[in-house]
Amino acid sequence: MQKYHLLLNLAVIVLTVNAVVEITDFFPFGVSHGDQYLESGDDTSSAKQNLLISFPFFGYNHSSLWVNVNGAISFNAPINRYTPTCAPVHHEYRMISPFWADVDTQFEDPTPGSSITYRESTDLADLQKAKNEIVHAFPDFSHIDLTWTYIVTWYNVTFFRDIPTRTIRNTFQAAITTDGRHSFAIFYYNKIQWTTGTASNGHHEKGTGGTSAQIGFDAGDSHNRTMLEVSCKDSVINISSMSNVEKPGVFVFRIDSAEIIKPTLTFIASIQEKLECPPNSIQLRINESVCYSFHPALSQFVIAERECNSFGANLVSLKNKYTSVYIPQLANLLFKHLEVEQFWANAHRLIDENTFEWTNGEDFKFTNWKNNGSEENMINDCVAVNLEKGFWKTEDCFARLPFVCEFYGKGKEVPQTALVLEEFPDLPNYISSVRHETDVLQKMSNN
Repeated sequence: MQKYHLLLNLAVIVLTVNAVVEITDFFPFGVSHGDQYLESGDDTSSAKQNLLISFPFFGYNHSSLWVNVNGAISFNAPINRYTPTCAPVHHEYRMISPFWADVDTQFEDPTPGSSITYRESTDLADLQKAKNEIVHAFPDFSHIDLTWTYIVTWYNVTFFRDIPTRTIRNTFQAAITTDGRHSFAIFYYNKIQWTTGTASNGHHEKGTGGTSAQIGFDAGDSHNRTMLEVSCKDSVINISSMSNVEKPGVFVFRIDSAEIIKPTLTFIASIQEKLECPPNSIQLRINESVCYSFHPALSQFVIAERECNSFGANLVSLKNKYTSVYIPQLANLLFKHLEVEQFWANAHRLIDENTFEWTNGEDFKFTNWKNNGSEENMINDCVAVNLEKGFWKTEDCFARLPFVCEFYGKGKEVPQTALVLEEFPDLPNYISSVRHETDVLQKMSNN
């Protein structure tokens, strides 16, 4: 059997079908929230939208914009080009492109079930939501006083040539916001099922191949631009599972100056750290460098914890949304030969209390309880994680489940109870599917 070196340098970006921004987490949209419909069309745009404020973008101030059917907001002129250029654009195309591709709505009247909508907003709820995203990405802006936002939503739209009965659809949203001096763009991605229209050499049924969608920003001066590395590549279809702010499907950028500024979260810099994981473990970097080993022996909670402790490790702690998505997905792949639905997590109930903590004494700052911790899921004292869905529920501590250990890799030796990862036939293909996005992130963080 061919051997593979299984060292995974994964941060921020993760591929998983379920890791998207839910519609309920979008900025509210639709005519019931004061939006306007963009009229049905092919390669069309809104009328010129005069703004209440002057919006700073790429060092220029703008008092108007256009909403374009093909997944972009432009400032100097409407955009009718349906195939992204994948290169700097000319002056007329100064643009923000959450998903520049050949969207086609010409045979569908806009409805709440499929439409492109937009609105200018000074609503306090919209401003607060935008601020929350900005402060998460840029902690130094905790005191920013936003005064304006503009929200555009492409909901359930398909590619050229429009077929109303087609089920392959995309849903994404862009919000731009400012305090009058600093400005930001927030991109949300729900389902992304196609990348290319047929006129851009895409497959007529699948909407893939050809010149794929472009995501980013262009000053229209043939020089200043920032594009995500997945732009114009087939892998852009995975954008809803990627992020630059540790939240799959969410991207935040500061866009007022001549240089687009990426988030300053500490976990982005941490991918520069070097950590060598021993054989039969996988490396995952988020806020720190950690190795993970996967143990299929069905064990009681205390036995599993003791096994991890035997080589200086602990049972896995899922302390943020990112690990709560990725670790269960990988465990599901590696434990799929077992007739179990869960694995142990490093958490238990405090004695005589209805609260839980990580076994190292840390409080829960992130939780993923099934049904928000409804009573029927909270009757036991130990915590297990569902392999397929990633949600948590309490479990009898004497139940026998597989487990995952986490540890710092240097100087460690993984015991023979761990899976021999080099003998897993599905794992190399899985790793290759995320390795490109990992390389992309490293390039982004170095720019």
